[in-house]
Amino acid sequence: MNSLAQPAPPSQTIEEVFVRLEPRLRSILGRYRIPFQDADDLLQDALLLLIRKIEELRCPEAYLLTTLQYRCLMYWRGRQRRKDEGVTTELLEDLAQPQAPSQDRALLRHDLSRLWAALPPKTRKLIWLRYGLGYTSREVAEHLGDAPEAIRQRSIYARNLYAASMNRHNLP
Repeated sequence: MNSLAQPAPPSQTIEEVFVRLEPRLRSILGRYRIPFQDADDLLQDALLLLIRKIEELRCPEAYLLTTLQYRCLMYWRGRQRRKDEGVTTELLEDLAQPQAPSQDRALLRHDLSRLWAALPPKTRKLIWLRYGLGYTSREVAEHLGDAPEAIRQRSIYARNLYAASMNRHNLP
């Protein structure tokens, strides 16, 4: 039996389970620092999943608690991924567009070139192939001689490394 919660008696309603677990649910949302406007959505998602599976569950309380924890974890992973992808995509699109060079743009290019040169050669090549030339993960894997499964993780790592160096130097 799970130590998170005791099995609910068969006659217990979802509302009773929710009322009894409300302090623990709030604690989970607080521990993961979920913003108030998103916390309600995550909780509703977890409750909807509970409603769908209530008949199959031996312990609805444990299911609700673990589902909410999982939803909180996925919330932050998705938010970070969108943030990283946005920085990289916006930067590459901005640099790819032909525009009249201004002093600010020239300084930005200089700073980015310096950061680019500081990256390891294999990381630079991966970023260029994946994001600069738009190769698929499989094509990059063939080009670099790596397994296709490893390219996605290495792409994320390389993108994060470049974005972190940009953040350290206060670049957009």
